[in-house]
Order: sequence, then structure tokens, then C-alpha cells
Amino acid sequence: MPYRNLAIVAPAVFYLGFKITRTILQTVGILRNPYMDDIAPGRSVPIFPDADGVQHDPAQQQVCAMLLGARSNHPMGVFNFPFKGVADRFEGMIRHLDAHPTENGFLGSATYLEAGGRGTCSEIVTIFYFESEKNVHDFAHGPLHNEGMEWYMKLIPQHPYVSVRHEIFSAPKDGWEGVYTNYPPVGLGATTKHYKIDGKSSWRSPLVRGTGKLTYSKGRMGKPFERATEWPEWEKTGMEV
Repeated sequence: MPYRNLAIVAPAVFYLGFKITRTILQTVGILRNPYMDDIAPGRSVPIFPDADGVQHDPAQQQVCAMLLGARSNHPMGVFNFPFKGVADRFEGMIRHLDAHPTENGFLGSATYLEAGGRGTCSEIVTIFYFESEKNVHDFAHGPLHNEGMEWYMKLIPQHPYVSVRHEIFSAPKDGWEGVYTNYPPVGLGATTKHYKIDGKSSWRSPLVRGTGKLTYSKGRMGKPFERATEWPEWEKTGMEV
């Protein structure tokens, strides 16, 4: 019956038409493009504020990053039930660190879905940013992480397809940098640093405009360099970045 078939496909056709029309209107500028929300135009770089909240020189403190990953090797991927317990414990760690950042030397985190490995999107990776290696080790040896490790060790005999991993990178002073062009705050740029002014606590984003010496990698690392010889091929273009 044609009318019955029309009733079945009509919702899908209307929905697809709505999505296509909205995309076209956003593309030509009639409707606002929500994907540009929170974009920082131009180049931004991270410089953490000092104890007074002033952002002077780049890379003047140590930064330690811990990558914590979990993968489901089950045919159902991340939809396999035991994997939810892994995700719940990841979220619990983030909530705890967000609630107690100063005590843990925690700067922020970013979570990504790994999309290029083994033909599936079945790995979740969270990058935790800390002020030092000691902060990472104190957290890793603390009760919350220990509880998660105990839970996982009891899980794997029955569910060996649930995998976890971590990597730690410790960058010394003058040994790290970042740059974001037309990007929303992400990664290290989405962290915050605690400081006090007149005894009052405050938090500040590390992002500042990436101009002058901050145009160059060595400049963003707080290292000396000569502009004329640092990136000669780019200087020949006469363009500003």
C-alpha cells in the first residue's frame, strides 16, 4: 500500500531535509554556525600565571601529562557491559580531581575517542595535566586510583578483552609549548591555574595571544633565539602567522 509506505519513510525524509536545509543556511551565513562557538580567533598559546596571577614568560614551570587509556576488544566494543565500569571509574577520577585541583596539583583534563586503530573506535583516552611528577604519583598511589586498579584486576580473569594503559610525560621548565589557531580551548589550553590575590582564590586560563616571540616554538618554550635565523624559510614569505 503506497500510503502506508509513505507514512513509514516520511519522518526520515523530513528529518533529512531539515538537516540538509539547516546545513545550507549555516554555510551561507543565514543561520548561526554553532560549531564556531568558543573559537578563539587567531593564534593562542598557553602561559600559566604566576602566584600573583600575572602571565609573564612562557614555560616557566614543569608540566606532567598522564595519558590513561581503556579499550574494549569485545565484538560489541564499548557497548559491552563491563566496559561501562571502566568509563565510570574514569569519570569518577575526573570528578574527584576537578573537585580538589589545588590539593592534587591538577590543571585539567581532555578526553578523546581513538579513531584510527584496528578499524574501530573502541578506545577512550583521557589526558590528565598535573603540575609535577609528584602530583601524578601521589594521585596514582592514592585510594581512588587504587580502588580502580583493584576492581580491574578482579575483572580481567573473566573479561580479558578489557584493556587499560597509561603513559606519563614529564616536561621540565622551558621544555613544553602549545599553539592553537582558530581553536576553542582544548588540551593544555583548556586547563586552569589557581592563584591568590589579596588572599582571595581565583582561577585563570593560560591562553594568551600568540604574537611576537610567541610566534616561534623556542619563544613559546622560553628559550632564546634569533628571529632572522630561527625559521628562515618562513621569513622569506613575508607573512605573519
